[in-house]
Amino acid sequence: MKELLEFLSEVKNKKYDELIASIELQKDTLEEISKELGNVYVPQLLTSQNYEKINEAVEKIKFINNKAKELEELLIKNLEVNEEITEDNEEILVKDYDKYRVDENEKHTLYEIFRHKRPCAFVIENKRIEANNWKEVLIDTCNYLSEKNKKILEEIVINEKIKGRKRSLFSVTKKQMFSPEKLKYINGYVETNLSADGIKNLIKKLLKIYEVPLNKYYIHFRADYSEMKE
Repeated sequence: MKELLEFLSEVKNKKYDELIASIELQKDTLEEISKELGNVYVPQLLTSQNYEKINEAVEKIKFINNKAKELEELLIKNLEVNEEITEDNEEILVKDYDKYRVDENEKHTLYEIFRHKRPCAFVIENKRIEANNWKEVLIDTCNYLSEKNKKILEEIVINEKIKGRKRSLFSVTKKQMFSPEKLKYINGYVETNLSADGIKNLIKKLLKIYEVPLNKYYIHFRADYSEMKE
């Protein structure tokens, strides 16, 4: 599978992103199943003293965790944040804007492809936040999370724990950044010179660190220009 992904990426196959998203969904689903088995099913067996089933459940959890780890290793390289493509590069001159408008109430998950889409808002843990572009989505997500737990993002910024292919995406200094934006609640900056899907992948990394389930985060689109790029 690793060789196949590398090949599809190299030849820029149109279905590559969809395949990556499906693998990621499978990994996250396996992790959720593992947690549910460990936190709900096994305690129930302990209460009923069904020790034979407990041993079986523990083995299944180990198997699931190993499969999830294998998928995560596949995804590490393929979910890198590409900081070389700016949002401005994805802007499209639109003559008939209404033609590309979409239902702004429809929810879109972080498993979807965001290229050639324009956001109008995002929802995180049931809180809706308006955003006119992907840059605002990223900045406001960072600010929401830092307000939720300031120390976590401070550690990410100070230790530069999240990096792109060539540089840190969070830092206490603007140096080495193409388009830094000041974070609201802490002393630091986030790189915003990212593609829509680069921003999506960065948000995924943040949510994982903050232990916010991906199904607690949705995007609402204002427009979809994919048809123009076919």
